[in-house]
Amino acid sequence: ITAAAIWAIENYDNPIMIISPSDHVIRDQKAFENSVESAIFLAKAGKVVTLGIRPTYAETGYGYILKGDNFKVESFCEKPDLQTAERYLESGDYLWNSGVLVVQAATLIREMEKYQPNIVQLAREAYADGAKDLNFFRLHTPAFNAMPTISMDYAMLEKTHLASVVPLDAGWSDVGSWKAIHDLKEKDLHNNVLQGDVLA
Repeated sequence: ITAAAIWAIENYDNPIMIISPSDHVIRDQKAFENSVESAIFLAKAGKVVTLGIRPTYAETGYGYILKGDNFKVESFCEKPDLQTAERYLESGDYLWNSGVLVVQAATLIREMEKYQPNIVQLAREAYADGAKDLNFFRLHTPAFNAMPTISMDYAMLEKTHLASVVPLDAGWSDVGSWKAIHDLKEKDLHNNVLQGDVLA
């Protein structure tokens, strides 16, 4: 992500980046677009914006965000036990962390320089020594491989004072469990989800 931000600044005029997992489901495209538009407005004002999902049940497999006033993030909460998740749900003050970030490229680099300068340095080297290959840009492998493996949440998002959250209510799922797949798919008369040539 840091290397992509460096590439974006080099090739465009400090664009807004929308950083998203590739393996989630969004049922309501228009609601997603509306939330992203709100996030872009905040990102243009220099915020690091995450989309927070309104929880529908007490999930213990997601991280939570305690929302404050004016889209401010009060705190990030690790995956809770069931009792804590139920308390979060009842309060109405918490959102699931979707992992979708909206941020200006220069803001991302600036915040990463504060909290992870080593990653920024390696990303700059990987970009500087990289090469364009048809429609691809290939980062220099040694510098890229030297970067620590750390999520953007841990690296910067949970540390920055610029964190904001925009609620998202768009039928989102990270498809992270068999239960999620069961919830998403059509069921037969016996409440089974079947795909392919199945004898059940």
